[in-house]
Amino acid sequence: MEINGKKLRITKASFSEAMALQRAVASSLEGKHFPKGMDDNVDEIIHAVLSAATSSEVEEALFTCARRAMVGEEKITRDFFEDSERWEHYYPIMFEIMKENLYPFFKRIFSGSSVLSQKIADILKSK
Repeated sequence: MEINGKKLRITKASFSEAMALQRAVASSLEGKHFPKGMDDNVDEIIHAVLSAATSSEVEEALFTCARRAMVGEEKITRDFFEDSERWEHYYPIMFEIMKENLYPFFKRIFSGSSVLSQKIADILKSK
C-alpha cells in the first residue's frame, strides 16, 4: 500500500501487543449479530465494523501496534494524523496494521477447505 507515493511498511507487534489488539477487537464486537450471508444485511455488518472502528480500546491497541509501522520514513503515531489531509488514510492504514497483527493467530484455522474460512482468510491476508 502506498500513501502519497510513500510505501507503508508494517512490522508485526510483539505477541502481547497483538493479543491486546485481538482482545480489544473481540470485546468491541461482543454481542453483535453477524448475518449468515454477507449480503443478508449490510447495515448489521457496517454497524459491527463501526463498533470496532470507534472503540477507544481498539484505537489504543492499534496505535501500540502501529509504533512499528512507517509511511516512508515517518512513524505511524497520533501525530502522523494531525495533518487533516491524512485523515482519509487512517482507516486503510489501521486496517492493514490490524490484518498484519491478527491474521497469524487465525491462519491455521482458516487453512481448511470451507468456503467461509477461505473468504475470511483471503480478506485478512489481502494487501
